[in-house]
Amino acid sequence: NNHLDALLELDKIVGHMSNSLDELGLLEDTIILFTSDNGGLNGLTTFSDQYGHYSNGPLRGSKGEIYEGGIRVPFTIKWEGGKIPKGEKRSNLIGLNDIFRTICGLVGINVPQGQAVDSKDFSRYIYNEKSTYGLRKYLGAWVYFDSRLQFESMRYNEMKLVRSYQNSTAELFNLTADPSETRDVSSQHSDLVVKMFQRIRIDGPCHDKGGHFRVKTERKARTFRYISCYWIRQKRTEKRCAKFPEAENHCHYSCAGRNKQYCAKDAYDDQKLFKIFTN
Repeated sequence: NNHLDALLELDKIVGHMSNSLDELGLLEDTIILFTSDNGGLNGLTTFSDQYGHYSNGPLRGSKGEIYEGGIRVPFTIKWEGGKIPKGEKRSNLIGLNDIFRTICGLVGINVPQGQAVDSKDFSRYIYNEKSTYGLRKYLGAWVYFDSRLQFESMRYNEMKLVRSYQNSTAELFNLTADPSETRDVSSQHSDLVVKMFQRIRIDGPCHDKGGHFRVKTERKARTFRYISCYWIRQKRTEKRCAKFPEAENHCHYSCAGRNKQYCAKDAYDDQKLFKIFTN
Protein backbone atom coordinates (compact mmCIF):
# COMPACT_ATOMS: atom_id res chain seq x y z
CA ASN A 1 0.00 0.00 0.00
CA ASN A 2 1.62 3.25 -1.17
CA HIS A 3 0.03 5.39 1.52
CA LEU A 4 1.19 3.20 4.40
CA ASP A 5 4.64 2.91 2.81
CA ALA A 6 4.85 6.72 2.73
CA LEU A 7 3.89 6.93 6.42
CA LEU A 8 6.55 4.38 7.32
CA GLU A 9 9.20 6.27 5.34
CA LEU A 10 8.18 9.53 7.01
CA ASP A 11 8.53 7.95 10.44
CA LYS A 12 12.00 6.66 9.58
CA ILE A 13 13.14 10.01 8.15
CA VAL A 14 12.01 11.98 11.19
CA GLY A 15 13.72 9.51 13.49
CA HIS A 16 16.92 9.56 11.41
CA MET A 17 16.95 13.38 11.42
CA SER A 18 16.55 13.50 15.20
CA ASN A 19 19.31 10.93 15.72
CA SER A 20 21.65 12.78 13.36
CA LEU A 21 21.12 16.07 15.20
CA ASP A 22 21.93 14.30 18.44
CA GLU A 23 25.11 12.76 17.01
CA LEU A 24 26.24 16.16 15.73
CA GLY A 25 25.60 17.79 19.08
CA LEU A 26 22.90 20.05 17.64
CA LEU A 27 19.79 18.55 19.18
CA GLU A 28 19.68 20.89 22.17
CA ASP A 29 19.84 23.91 19.84
CA THR A 30 17.10 22.67 17.49
CA ILE A 31 13.36 23.14 17.80
CA ILE A 32 11.53 20.25 16.15
CA LEU A 33 7.88 20.65 15.16
CA PHE A 34 5.79 17.84 13.75
CA THR A 35 2.40 18.68 12.29
CA SER A 36 0.44 18.80 9.02
CA ASP A 37 -1.14 21.52 6.91
CA ASN A 38 -4.39 19.55 6.49
CA GLY A 39 -6.28 16.54 7.75
CA GLY A 40 -5.60 13.01 6.59
CA LEU A 41 -6.44 11.60 3.18
CA ASN A 42 -9.71 9.82 2.49
CA GLY A 43 -9.30 6.11 3.20
CA LEU A 44 -11.35 5.27 0.11
CA THR A 45 -8.66 6.84 -2.08
CA THR A 46 -5.62 5.50 -0.19
CA PHE A 47 -7.15 2.03 0.50
CA SER A 48 -5.44 2.16 3.91
CA ASP A 49 -8.72 1.51 5.68
CA GLN A 50 -8.54 -2.03 4.32
CA TYR A 51 -5.58 -2.55 6.64
CA GLY A 52 -7.23 -0.97 9.68
CA HIS A 53 -5.62 2.46 9.28
CA TYR A 54 -7.99 5.41 9.55
CA SER A 55 -6.04 8.67 9.34
CA ASN A 56 -8.80 10.75 10.89
CA GLY A 57 -10.22 8.24 13.35
CA PRO A 58 -13.82 9.14 14.22
CA LEU A 59 -13.59 12.65 12.77
CA ARG A 60 -15.87 13.55 9.89
CA GLY A 61 -14.35 14.42 6.52
CA SER A 62 -10.81 14.37 5.17
CA LYS A 63 -8.25 16.60 3.46
CA GLY A 64 -9.89 19.53 1.66
CA GLU A 65 -13.12 19.46 3.70
CA ILE A 66 -14.38 21.93 6.31
CA TYR A 67 -15.20 19.26 8.88
CA GLU A 68 -12.74 18.23 11.61
CA GLY A 69 -11.22 15.41 9.55
CA GLY A 70 -10.09 18.02 7.05
CA ILE A 71 -8.71 20.69 9.36
CA ARG A 72 -7.79 19.18 12.76
CA VAL A 73 -4.18 18.00 12.81
CA PRO A 74 -1.66 16.72 15.37
CA PHE A 75 1.00 19.09 16.66
CA THR A 76 4.06 18.10 18.67
CA ILE A 77 7.07 20.22 19.64
CA LYS A 78 10.46 19.23 21.03
CA TRP A 79 13.36 21.39 22.15
CA GLU A 80 15.90 19.76 24.42
CA GLY A 81 17.79 22.97 25.11
CA GLY A 82 14.61 24.92 25.79
CA LYS A 83 13.51 22.41 28.41
CA ILE A 84 10.02 22.07 26.94
CA PRO A 85 8.01 19.73 29.24
CA LYS A 86 8.02 16.15 28.01
CA GLY A 87 4.91 14.02 27.77
CA GLU A 88 2.47 16.85 28.52
CA LYS A 89 -0.59 17.76 26.48
CA ARG A 90 -2.35 21.05 25.74
CA SER A 91 -5.91 21.57 24.52
CA ASN A 92 -6.25 25.24 23.59
CA LEU A 93 -7.00 26.29 20.02
CA ILE A 94 -3.98 27.11 17.82
CA GLY A 95 -3.50 27.56 14.09
CA LEU A 96 -0.43 26.88 11.97
CA ASN A 97 -0.17 30.64 11.39
CA ASP A 98 0.58 30.94 15.12
CA ILE A 99 3.91 29.15 14.71
CA PHE A 100 5.67 32.30 13.49
CA ARG A 101 5.11 34.38 16.63
CA THR A 102 5.51 31.34 18.88
CA ILE A 103 8.98 30.48 17.56
CA CYS A 104 9.96 34.13 17.91
CA GLY A 105 8.65 34.04 21.49
CA LEU A 106 10.62 30.88 22.30
CA VAL A 107 13.94 32.31 21.08
CA GLY A 108 13.40 35.89 22.26
CA ILE A 109 12.90 37.68 18.93
CA ASN A 110 10.57 40.68 18.77
CA VAL A 111 8.15 40.61 15.84
CA PRO A 112 8.21 43.94 13.94
CA GLN A 113 5.01 45.96 14.06
CA GLY A 114 2.67 45.15 11.20
CA GLN A 115 4.17 41.70 10.62
CA ALA A 116 2.45 38.35 11.29
CA VAL A 117 -0.76 40.18 12.20
CA ASP A 118 -2.76 36.93 12.15
CA SER A 119 -0.32 35.02 14.39
CA LYS A 120 -0.67 34.38 18.13
CA ASP A 121 2.25 33.60 20.45
CA PHE A 122 1.52 30.48 22.52
CA SER A 123 5.11 29.96 23.74
CA ARG A 124 4.22 30.62 27.40
CA TYR A 125 1.37 28.15 27.14
CA ILE A 126 3.82 25.45 26.02
CA TYR A 127 5.65 25.72 29.32
CA ASN A 128 2.62 26.25 31.55
CA GLU A 129 -0.92 25.15 30.69
CA LYS A 130 -2.28 27.87 32.98
CA SER A 131 -0.64 30.63 30.90
CA THR A 132 -3.60 31.17 28.59
CA TYR A 133 -3.45 34.97 28.29
CA GLY A 134 -3.43 36.08 24.66
CA LEU A 135 -4.37 32.68 23.24
CA ARG A 136 -7.05 32.19 20.64
CA LYS A 137 -10.67 32.12 21.70
CA TYR A 138 -11.84 31.63 18.13
CA LEU A 139 -10.39 29.66 15.22
CA GLY A 140 -11.78 29.95 11.70
CA ALA A 141 -11.29 27.92 8.53
CA TRP A 142 -12.22 28.55 4.89
CA VAL A 143 -12.45 26.07 2.02
CA TYR A 144 -12.34 26.99 -1.68
CA PHE A 145 -13.35 24.96 -4.72
CA ASP A 146 -13.44 26.12 -8.34
CA SER A 147 -11.88 29.46 -7.35
CA ARG A 148 -14.76 30.29 -5.00
CA LEU A 149 -15.33 30.32 -1.27
CA GLN A 150 -17.54 27.27 -0.69
CA PHE A 151 -17.39 26.57 3.07
CA GLU A 152 -16.32 28.37 6.21
CA SER A 153 -16.30 27.47 9.89
CA MET A 154 -15.65 29.07 13.26
CA ARG A 155 -14.64 27.29 16.45
CA TYR A 156 -15.42 28.77 19.88
CA ASN A 157 -14.66 26.60 22.92
CA GLU A 158 -16.29 23.24 22.18
CA MET A 159 -18.73 24.70 19.63
CA LYS A 160 -18.16 24.85 15.88
CA LEU A 161 -20.24 26.68 13.28
CA VAL A 162 -20.13 25.46 9.67
CA ARG A 163 -21.58 27.44 6.77
CA SER A 164 -22.01 26.11 3.24
CA TYR A 165 -22.37 28.42 0.26
CA GLN A 166 -23.15 25.48 -1.98
CA ASN A 167 -26.57 24.93 -0.45
CA SER A 168 -26.95 28.02 1.81
CA THR A 169 -27.02 26.11 5.09
CA ALA A 170 -25.49 26.62 8.52
CA GLU A 171 -24.80 23.95 11.14
CA LEU A 172 -23.61 24.09 14.75
CA PHE A 173 -21.85 21.19 16.44
CA ASN A 174 -20.74 20.49 20.00
CA LEU A 175 -17.36 18.84 19.40
CA THR A 176 -17.06 17.56 22.96
CA ALA A 177 -20.34 15.68 22.86
CA ASP A 178 -20.26 15.03 19.12
CA PRO A 179 -16.68 14.93 17.71
CA SER A 180 -17.94 13.29 14.51
CA GLU A 181 -20.18 16.29 13.74
CA THR A 182 -23.35 14.33 13.18
CA ARG A 183 -25.90 16.36 15.21
CA ASP A 184 -26.73 19.94 14.24
CA VAL A 185 -27.72 21.90 17.38
CA SER A 186 -28.01 25.35 15.78
CA SER A 187 -31.74 25.58 16.55
CA GLN A 188 -30.94 25.29 20.27
CA HIS A 189 -28.30 28.05 20.29
CA SER A 190 -29.48 30.76 17.90
CA ASP A 191 -27.78 33.60 19.83
CA LEU A 192 -24.45 31.75 19.83
CA VAL A 193 -24.78 31.05 16.10
CA VAL A 194 -25.17 34.75 15.33
CA LYS A 195 -22.24 35.61 17.62
CA MET A 196 -19.99 33.07 15.90
CA PHE A 197 -21.04 34.17 12.46
CA GLN A 198 -20.17 37.73 13.37
CA ARG A 199 -16.71 36.45 14.27
CA ILE A 200 -16.44 34.77 10.87
CA ARG A 201 -17.10 38.16 9.32
CA ILE A 202 -14.35 39.75 11.41
CA ASP A 203 -11.70 37.12 10.65
CA GLY A 204 -12.81 36.08 7.18
CA PRO A 205 -11.14 36.98 3.87
CA CYS A 206 -14.24 38.57 2.34
CA HIS A 207 -15.13 41.26 4.83
CA ASP A 208 -13.84 44.63 6.04
CA LYS A 209 -14.12 45.55 9.72
CA GLY A 210 -16.20 48.61 10.45
CA GLY A 211 -15.12 51.80 12.18
CA HIS A 212 -11.71 53.46 12.35
CA PHE A 213 -8.38 51.98 13.40
CA ARG A 214 -5.07 53.48 14.43
CA VAL A 215 -1.99 53.43 12.19
CA LYS A 216 1.50 54.83 12.49
CA THR A 217 2.47 57.75 10.31
CA GLU A 218 5.67 57.68 8.28
CA ARG A 219 7.05 61.02 9.34
CA LYS A 220 7.26 60.42 13.07
CA ALA A 221 7.52 56.96 14.58
CA ARG A 222 5.46 57.90 17.65
CA THR A 223 2.63 59.74 15.94
CA PHE A 224 -0.59 58.09 14.85
CA ARG A 225 -3.69 58.75 12.79
CA TYR A 226 -7.02 57.00 12.40
CA ILE A 227 -8.27 55.65 9.09
CA SER A 228 -11.07 53.37 7.91
CA CYS A 229 -11.51 50.67 5.28
CA TYR A 230 -13.82 53.08 3.45
CA TRP A 231 -10.92 55.53 3.12
CA ILE A 232 -8.66 52.68 1.97
CA ARG A 233 -11.10 51.85 -0.86
CA GLN A 234 -11.54 55.38 -2.17
CA LYS A 235 -8.38 55.56 -4.29
CA ARG A 236 -4.87 54.13 -4.58
CA THR A 237 -6.11 51.14 -2.57
CA GLU A 238 -3.12 48.93 -3.27
CA LYS A 239 -0.63 51.61 -2.25
CA ARG A 240 -2.58 52.50 0.87
CA CYS A 241 -2.75 48.85 1.93
CA ALA A 242 1.02 48.56 1.44
CA LYS A 243 1.69 51.82 3.28
CA PHE A 244 -0.32 50.88 6.37
CA PRO A 245 0.30 47.24 7.44
CA GLU A 246 -2.54 47.52 9.95
CA ALA A 247 -4.95 47.77 7.03
CA GLU A 248 -4.24 44.15 6.09
CA ASN A 249 -5.72 43.08 9.43
CA HIS A 250 -8.77 45.34 9.28
CA CYS A 251 -9.62 45.53 5.58
CA HIS A 252 -9.48 41.90 4.48
CA TYR A 253 -11.64 42.40 1.44
CA SER A 254 -10.37 45.81 0.31
CA CYS A 255 -6.73 44.76 0.62
CA ALA A 256 -7.25 41.33 -0.92
CA GLY A 257 -6.47 42.54 -4.45
CA ARG A 258 -7.23 39.90 -7.04
CA ASN A 259 -8.29 37.47 -4.30
CA LYS A 260 -11.66 39.25 -4.21
CA GLN A 261 -12.73 37.08 -7.11
CA TYR A 262 -12.64 34.07 -4.76
CA CYS A 263 -15.34 35.46 -2.46
CA ALA A 264 -18.85 34.16 -2.90
CA LYS A 265 -21.31 36.77 -4.17
CA ASP A 266 -23.52 36.29 -1.11
CA ALA A 267 -20.67 35.68 1.33
CA TYR A 268 -21.91 38.31 3.76
CA ASP A 269 -25.54 38.79 2.80
CA ASP A 270 -27.21 39.60 6.14
CA GLN A 271 -30.72 38.97 4.80
CA LYS A 272 -29.76 35.48 3.63
CA LEU A 273 -28.02 34.91 6.95
CA PHE A 274 -31.23 35.82 8.81
CA LYS A 275 -33.25 33.39 6.70
CA ILE A 276 -30.79 30.56 7.31
CA PHE A 277 -30.88 30.95 11.09
CA THR A 278 -34.64 31.48 11.41
CA ASN A 279 -35.91 28.76 9.11
